[in-house]
Order: sequence, then C-alpha cells, then structure tokens
Amino acid sequence: MPDIWADWLNRTRFNAATPEEAQAALAFIAGIRQRLLQATAPAPGQTVLELGCGTGEFLPALLDAVGPQGTVLALDISAELLEQARTSVRSHPLAERVRWLHADMVNLPLESLTVDAVVARSVLQYAQEALPSVIAGLARVLRPGGRMAAFELLHGDAEPLLPAPSSEQSDAALQRWRRLPFALRREALEAAFSPELFCPFELEAHSTTWRQAADPPAVQRTLLAAPRPGCPPLGEVYGAEVCGLLARSGTCVQERGAWCIVTATRGIHPIPDAHPA
Repeated sequence: MPDIWADWLNRTRFNAATPEEAQAALAFIAGIRQRLLQATAPAPGQTVLELGCGTGEFLPALLDAVGPQGTVLALDISAELLEQARTSVRSHPLAERVRWLHADMVNLPLESLTVDAVVARSVLQYAQEALPSVIAGLARVLRPGGRMAAFELLHGDAEPLLPAPSSEQSDAALQRWRRLPFALRREALEAAFSPELFCPFELEAHSTTWRQAADPPAVQRTLLAAPRPGCPPLGEVYGAEVCGLLARSGTCVQERGAWCIVTATRGIHPIPDAHPA
C-alpha cells in the first residue's frame, strides 16, 4: 500500500505550483521553522520532540540547539519519511542524538515528564476529533514549564479557488471543500489547549489573500492539487461543472488562506498517566 504521507511530501504537495512558487513556499516554511524554534527556545542538554518530522528539514536546527548533551525525538507515522529523515541528517555531527519514533501522535511512546519542548508544523490538523487526546498526551510528556509551538492551517477562515459570481454549482463545490478534514477550526484549537494543561496559551492568526490569472495552465495545475495527504484532487472535489466554469472564465480567481502560530507553556498541575510508554 502506498505511503500517502511520503507521496504527499515528495511528489504531490507542489504539483499545482510553478518552480518559483514552490521555492517561495519552501522559503515561507523555513521562516515558520525559525519562528517555532524561537518560540520554544530549546537549550543545550534539553529534550525536544518534533511531531511529524517528515523528511527531516527541521532536525539540524534542533540538534544544534540542544547540543551534544541534548536529545531530539523525531516522531512520524510514516516509516518511509523517517528513513528519509535519518538519511538527511546522517552527516550531521550530532546525528546520534536523534531518537527515532515510528508512532502515531495520539499515543506517544514516551514516559511522562521527559520532554522540554515540542514543535509541530501542519501536524495537529490531522488529529481532528482526536485533538483533545493529542494535546493531553503532549501535556503528559512535557515537564512543567515546558514549551510548545505549532504552525497550523485554519479551515474556518479560508476560502478556496472558485469562480465568481456564485452559482448553485459553485456553492455545492464550496460545501464539499469545507467538509475536507485538512485544517483545524480556531475554536477547536482553543478548546484543546485548556488552561488546566497549558497556561499561558496564545493563538496568533493570519490571513493571506491572493489572486491569479485564470489561464488554462494555472487552472489545470490547481485542479490537480490535493488539499492534504489522502484527499482527492480539487478537480474531483469541485466537480465537472465548476471545473469547466473555471477553465472558461478567462478572468482572475481569488483564494484566501488562513493559518496560525500556537504557543503554549505546560502548567504545573499533574496529569494522570493514562497512556504511559
């Protein structure tokens, strides 16, 4: 069975972008990683957990931060991505300080109170209904005063690529798009980070609107894009009527994307060790 996570990172995520757009997206992601590092500020000798380490782009910076006495816990649900990440840091002088965890974030294979910081980029969104359990698990493994920082897409504040003015077909396509579980709603994040677990907690929301010419190559690339691993391409979500309308529009189309940076500090209250390693 194909690994949808590895396929997404290695092939699918930029198939709707030009090379220039892909490079701009990678530069944005690099800036996000720097923000997460600054927010958690891991110190030499500490233990940092990265949820969803993917192909390992964040690991060198985390290793540099914790130093030769620290530990980086690299967790991913994909064995293929973990192997790629292992290969990517093999030449790093502190590569032996990485502990590889092939696991689901819902059931962390870690002892309680053993982690100083947690970083995650576009990972919590895949928890969906299990989000409260995931956040409780992170609170369990974090030491009191431990820090967490995450980048996530916000579903409720985003709007997809659709033609205007609205039509019955485009309204139906919009409803199908909104049912795709590829991002989190702000209220779900705020509820999961309860004051009993994390205090202080801050959600910094951003919204970006952009327009692109609805020329046939751009429209075709967009319709081939998948919103998240395992989801169908947008062309299948929208349906033939809307795809045809987009292809014939000849005008600019608009999309609004929403995302946030979450920062939180583990409180001092004990948490029952319901899922020890």
